[in-house]
Amino acid sequence: DVLKGKKSTWICCKSQTLAPLSSTEDESSQETTTKEMFKQLLGKIAGLEAAVTFNGDVIEEIRTAFDSLKKENLILKRETDKLRMEVEKLKGEIWHNKKSNKCIKISCRCFRKKEECNVRNERQTRDNPGSTETGSQRETRRCEGKTDSNTKRSKAMSCLLFQ
Repeated sequence: DVLKGKKSTWICCKSQTLAPLSSTEDESSQETTTKEMFKQLLGKIAGLEAAVTFNGDVIEEIRTAFDSLKKENLILKRETDKLRMEVEKLKGEIWHNKKSNKCIKISCRCFRKKEECNVRNERQTRDNPGSTETGSQRETRRCEGKTDSNTKRSKAMSCLLFQ
């Protein structure tokens, strides 16, 4: 760029201005000025080389960080897919008992919340007051030998009460 008769150079977004050459100077002073200008230019070239090296290092660090983040993202996607598949597998294993609407089958076992079983057992005891079976014995007997409709396999299930 030439601005008002002065030469301007840019290094790392900083402007440095060189003194213009005067046509009235004698040849020896012009030679000295040229030597000074070459020294300045060499210094600026060294500064540019350092800036380019620094920028190259920064770019390399950014690339490394980006590659690392891409790998981490890929790992997270794989883990997410595995978890999604596990959720689908568990959804397939869950079976809702039509009779009680309380019993959930997970991996061949029938789980009930304790308070739900107690309410059901009290109702059964009122209905059959002479029975010698405990509520948990009735629940175990009721759940054994049920067929899993999702996998079409007959499995013995045992009801476990949550403590």
